[in-house]
Amino acid sequence: TVEPPAAPSTFFVISIPVANDSTRVGELVGDRDDFLEIDDDTGGMKLRVAMPLPPEFGVPDVLGRAEVGENLAVTPTANSFSTAIGDLSIPGQTNPEVEVRLSTLLGRELPTGTTIPQLPGSDFDLEVPLSLANVTALEIATGGLSISLDNGFPMDIVNLTLILRDNGAGGAIVDQIDLGTVAANGGSASGRFSLAGRTISGDLALTLTGGTADGENLTVDGDPSLVINSELETLLVTEATALIPQQEFQDDQTLNFPDDRIQVIEAVMSEGGLTLVVTNNIPIIMEVELSLPDLQDAEGNPRVFLIDSLISGVPRTISFDLANNTFAPADPLQMRIAYRARTFASDTEVTIRSAGEIDIQALTQKLVFSRVQGRLNQISIALPEEERSVEFPEGLDNVNIATANLSVYVTSGVGFRADVDILFTGTNAKGTETLVVRETFNRGNPANPVRDVLSVGGDELTRFLNHLPTTIKVEPVVIIGAGAEEELIETHHFVSLDSVVFLTKPRLTILADTRIDPDPEDVSFRDSEARDKIETNFNEAVVLTTIESSIPVGVGVRLYISSDLATVYTNPTITVPDMSLPPFQVPAAPVDANGLSDGTITASDSLVLGKQDVLEFILEDDPTKSLFSGVRVTLPATGAEVEIRATDFINVIAGLRVELELNADLLK
Repeated sequence: TVEPPAAPSTFFVISIPVANDSTRVGELVGDRDDFLEIDDDTGGMKLRVAMPLPPEFGVPDVLGRAEVGENLAVTPTANSFSTAIGDLSIPGQTNPEVEVRLSTLLGRELPTGTTIPQLPGSDFDLEVPLSLANVTALEIATGGLSISLDNGFPMDIVNLTLILRDNGAGGAIVDQIDLGTVAANGGSASGRFSLAGRTISGDLALTLTGGTADGENLTVDGDPSLVINSELETLLVTEATALIPQQEFQDDQTLNFPDDRIQVIEAVMSEGGLTLVVTNNIPIIMEVELSLPDLQDAEGNPRVFLIDSLISGVPRTISFDLANNTFAPADPLQMRIAYRARTFASDTEVTIRSAGEIDIQALTQKLVFSRVQGRLNQISIALPEEERSVEFPEGLDNVNIATANLSVYVTSGVGFRADVDILFTGTNAKGTETLVVRETFNRGNPANPVRDVLSVGGDELTRFLNHLPTTIKVEPVVIIGAGAEEELIETHHFVSLDSVVFLTKPRLTILADTRIDPDPEDVSFRDSEARDKIETNFNEAVVLTTIESSIPVGVGVRLYISSDLATVYTNPTITVPDMSLPPFQVPAAPVDANGLSDGTITASDSLVLGKQDVLEFILEDDPTKSLFSGVRVTLPATGAEVEIRATDFINVIAGLRVELELNADLLK
């Protein structure tokens, strides 16, 4: 507007509006409600990042959910076992009775029914066979040979010694017994040959040495005899070449679990199996009964398999399908394997050693449990990963968040206390920061899930958020059980990580000058005539500003003018004050005892402009041309924590007052 001259003034004044901006902090950040939480009552602002991003209304989506599923699984450690047959049992046998006639002993026959007045004694040394039936050789651990004699001679036998010889070993002495005197006419004696530790053949002989006593008035009836009876005891041998009767031996072995994550009291398997490869390394056919004592099939039957004819040197493979089996181990971290072997009695002589073995190779598969009664220790369940972009308000990189809190929303449908481990990876143009969180949450069950909110704070969390990541990746793992509680768990039990929410406290430290750039406004003033008069009659010009602020820190204000709306703050035509000068300064608004804004402060200022600067504010009469004004507010570094609220504001009114000299040129 052009003001008419008033006498006696010799100047004419033009007033041009430059800025009339009212900026409320809440309006600047209103489009960032995804990341800022504003208290409607107090105006307090908190940085808030939620994952997943909840819908505007209703329940947020679940960040990640996983059922226990195949995590209830263990693969027992494969193993191989060898069991020796051990000492062989050779049954005892009674040898045929041996008679030594008196005529054989004396070398002549005596008349029967006669009385001999005197018969001088004589020595004898004779050998009788004592062969063992169906035996070629034995290496004996324990056992012996019992022998008894009945003296039918009419005279005593004196100095009697029995020697057991092995004719298969050149007549080597095996053992001997000194029986002394055996009375006449039915006297008897007995003894035992020890065979322990002896190696013998089946070709044994008994040597008798001694003599007959002198006799008087001996009555001889027939040809009396010395009767020898012998009995081989049941022997335990370490090696035998013989007809081998049936032998039995057995063993129990275990397959260990690789760790103590699943400690089973009773469980039901949904899948899995066990393969046993059995090899007979003993040169005789046998049958082997294999059993899994800890397992029953779906009908409650024990798991037993009989190999009815296992030939020496030919492996046999047996597979147990364990699906739907009930597993109730004696040891919660083992599976037992039992086997009983019975050899077939040989029909020909064979050589068997006590060290002869059967070998069992146990090939394991993953055992998946559908139900476990027992203890769990650190069972890991991976949840889906999540990644999202974050767009923080500009200038936030110049502030330092004072404190922050992380809320982790979880739901437990599993009957064990559990931990959630979350690896957060934040990335921006400057690099990557990580944050690891582990928190414990309470047990629940599928029918009545328990929801829990876990709160996390601390310096590491604040450091992570001050990195101001532009993307945040979440990698969660739930870890079930601590190995102490006995509970029931099934595959459909679940855990879910519903969401994670980062939330800062409203107080922060401004580390460096931080700019607030409100949207520019149109301040177009089109007047070609006024431009001409300023060119010819310009006297002076001044920009007058009045700034009202409720911000609790001092601020600087600078006006930016441009004909291009997009470049007001980046490529202005003119700034007021000039960029070489400091901005208009406004002191901090008054605060209450808590450091919160408690009123406003107003500052007025003026700045002289030259003619060329003034012309930048006035456009030609061209409707296609426009002029835009922006008010940049600069918050300086505070050095201490402050709280700026959404309700804080700054009002800026600026006008240009131009004086023109009143002369003839002005009135043309």
